[in-house]
Amino acid sequence: MKPRVAIKPSTVDRTCSFGLRGFREELEKVNAYVRNRTHRLQYRDLIRRCTGKRIGKRRRLLNERESKLLHHILDTTEPTDPFSNDPARETSWDELLPFLDSLYAGKTERTIVRELVRLQELSFLRFEEDAETDERGIVINFEAIGRY
Repeated sequence: MKPRVAIKPSTVDRTCSFGLRGFREELEKVNAYVRNRTHRLQYRDLIRRCTGKRIGKRRRLLNERESKLLHHILDTTEPTDPFSNDPARETSWDELLPFLDSLYAGKTERTIVRELVRLQELSFLRFEEDAETDERGIVINFEAIGRY
């Protein structure tokens, strides 16, 4: 008959505590992943609904160009870490300029500025400035989901 080895309760407590901490961290990452995916899907649906929503006889809440721009910004602001707590990363003007050039070909700079400002005023986008580098970027505003 083998002698029984006594397990100290403090060892079991530490092991269980360590395991539970790791389990909780993984659950938080999975929760962030699901939340980010859900926000992005809801935002795409929001763009679709607002593109079809009329606010006047000849005006829709979002025109086709604004819709394409929002979809592009949504794609470029996808977080590099899918388990990040931030649902979107900031996109720089340098990343956006080639797309703006093709989307607004034949349009004036005033049109680009007017539509970007309009998207900010409607709370679809936020313009952010880094105080250290003076660089400006664009971030998707997920709060618009509840607004429209």
